[in-house]
Amino acid sequence: RSMKIMKRVLLLMILILNCILVSACWNYREVEQMAIVMGMAVDKVNGDQFRVTAEVINPRGGQEQNKQESVTIEATGDTVFHAVRHLIASVGRRLYWSHSKVVIVSHEIAATDILSVLDWVSRDQETREDMWLVVSEEATAGEILKGQSKLESSICLQLDSVFRAQKTLPRFPKKKIYEFVNEMSSVTINPSLPSLKVSKQGNEVDIIVLDTVLFKQDKMVGILGQDETKTLLFIENLIEGGLYIVKDLGDEKTIVTLEIFGNRTTVKPIVVNDNIIMKIDIKPEVSIAEISTTMDVISKEGQARLKEAAKRQLENDVKKLIEKVQKEYKSDVFGFGKHVKDKEPKLWRKIEDKWEDIFVKVETEINVDFYIKGSATLKKPLKVDD
Repeated sequence: RSMKIMKRVLLLMILILNCILVSACWNYREVEQMAIVMGMAVDKVNGDQFRVTAEVINPRGGQEQNKQESVTIEATGDTVFHAVRHLIASVGRRLYWSHSKVVIVSHEIAATDILSVLDWVSRDQETREDMWLVVSEEATAGEILKGQSKLESSICLQLDSVFRAQKTLPRFPKKKIYEFVNEMSSVTINPSLPSLKVSKQGNEVDIIVLDTVLFKQDKMVGILGQDETKTLLFIENLIEGGLYIVKDLGDEKTIVTLEIFGNRTTVKPIVVNDNIIMKIDIKPEVSIAEISTTMDVISKEGQARLKEAAKRQLENDVKKLIEKVQKEYKSDVFGFGKHVKDKEPKLWRKIEDKWEDIFVKVETEINVDFYIKGSATLKKPLKVDD
């Protein structure tokens, strides 16, 4: 009899534990009670306050579930978290951050206080560190989110699509928050971010990605234009596709458009008499996509001239960009320190604390070798007979 009682007690305990532990819907929330945040923008206002602008989708059930539209809400607070809490009062619903795609910061935030934004994102349980991080070229970051996307249900979804498309047409250094934080905390590399603005036709918004913002740890120190950004991507081995324009070729100042099918950049530190030389080898694989004149760049001799011109142009662009960043910004956005640490660990341990001063004096040896695999469907330039 005592055994039966023991079994019943044990069974009762198991049932109680199951009720406590297996509670899959303990934090269940009706979709109509949530405001789904697709992204946010952060500005500084009134001197030291933060204004958070969020793009929110109002989820609908039943027959209206495909008629979702985004709206923007704003709130101000003494901290980012304070402003976010005030957003709840604006929308009257709990904010749901797990689907957020992007965080946009103003120039002022990038220059002085990006840590406040990153700290809140990293600490909050619902926000994601794989959101894209970008800098606004508009007067305020919040302006980016005000309007309607032409192609997507929200501007942040459109931004997400633009960033994901960069694999085939790389034009800027796309960066997720966790990647930026890792680089910001590193001694071996400094981070960079893309900047963007919008073009509006009525209430419809087009996203325009402009330049590259350079950082020294957590502070913005400079900006690179679009051509310089392309060169930076070559150095960082981030070019997988896109176009490369060879300018002013020959007496006719011919412009040749090359389509990139792949690229391999290797960076190797060489130590000579206690001086560090970064040996940079860039090997793009391209085809001839367009020629602006009748100049022959397709024959064996023509391709040799084209390869030499493209080689000189890219080598010169790489050299100028490195010297500019060393002289004006003193920020190792190329990751030269990482290459030294990986290839020369003993040397790195000796110079790690002095790398900021050493970086500006590092010399370079640049070698570019274009491989031209074809000329699309034409075997010779187009000509018009007299």
